[in-house]
Amino acid sequence: MFSDSDLFPSCAEPFAHTEPLRLLNPAIAASEPDAIGGEPCSPESLHFLEAWHHWRGDRLVPLRRDVELLSICKLMPQFMVLEVNGPDRATIRLAGTEVERQFGSTLTKRNLIALTDRPYQPQRGQRLWQMVNQPCAALLHLAIDRQSGQRNEVELAIAPVLPDDHRAACQLFIAVSRLPHWQWGSAADPVAHSLGRNLRFLDIGGGIPTLG
Repeated sequence: MFSDSDLFPSCAEPFAHTEPLRLLNPAIAASEPDAIGGEPCSPESLHFLEAWHHWRGDRLVPLRRDVELLSICKLMPQFMVLEVNGPDRATIRLAGTEVERQFGSTLTKRNLIALTDRPYQPQRGQRLWQMVNQPCAALLHLAIDRQSGQRNEVELAIAPVLPDDHRAACQLFIAVSRLPHWQWGSAADPVAHSLGRNLRFLDIGGGIPTLG
């Protein structure tokens, strides 16, 4: 596993961004609108998805050894890695420094599904489990509530990565973008009080699960 300490002294040049669907599955791009709920994707989401597409080469999903952190080093402070062990457990293996600063707590090694209001836990767990069993990427917006009473919305771009050892759990790599400017006393509640909005599964070549 890796952490922010894996950052390199210099970053690779960013990829030339294209729309996610045109990039990940050009066969359906012409018939599908290319945005999240009609809203353009963030540059960070597009950069991550293009890097992920480069990692996978001719595979449907990249292996862990295919991951080139150099290509996303500028995203690492706002990056997360989940290890999806089942529909009731998704362990946070990495939470970038900016993500943890926003929430004011250590997220690494915690179960993301447990960091969800109880009524939404089964649905969140099932969606994550679907993404590793019928591999696909996803985009969504998620509201975060702050101690100050303010609510902000972040964007998540998610894509699967297979373990080098087939006995290990599949991981979901997540680029978090549109993070608000951090201020003292403005830590966010780490518990998600909704499933987010504008969730969109992206077909990477193997179809997409039914949205439940």
